[in-house]
Amino acid sequence: MHKDIELNHPEIKISVIPGIVSMFTFAAKVGVSIAEGAEKVAIIPSCYDLSTVKEIAKHSETMVFLKDGRYFDKVIDLLREAGFPDNSIFAIGQDLGTENEIIRKLTLGEVNDGTLTTKYFSILVVKRV
Repeated sequence: MHKDIELNHPEIKISVIPGIVSMFTFAAKVGVSIAEGAEKVAIIPSCYDLSTVKEIAKHSETMVFLKDGRYFDKVIDLLREAGFPDNSIFAIGQDLGTENEIIRKLTLGEVNDGTLTTKYFSILVVKRV
């Protein structure tokens, strides 16, 4: 978006202000460490190419899925196929920072149909235990 504004509206001065990234805020709220020691973390901004996501999951201890809750139900099977065990931490949030905020922390094995959000503004963190 920053590049689009800069390209289409050169008259607008843009200042980038660093802040706390949503995934770190969410991880702190649910008490999950994103990475410890040499653990590998994958940050997936969208789940449109699930075959790529599955391959990345095979080589990651923590997966952070941003934005698109419409695909999270498909991600469950993908994570299991990639070797994430049922005791993996599974934390999902939507509408964070609003009065409609929803946060759930469970294990991958506890996730069942109807558990996940279909909202666009969602985040999912899954960590192997």
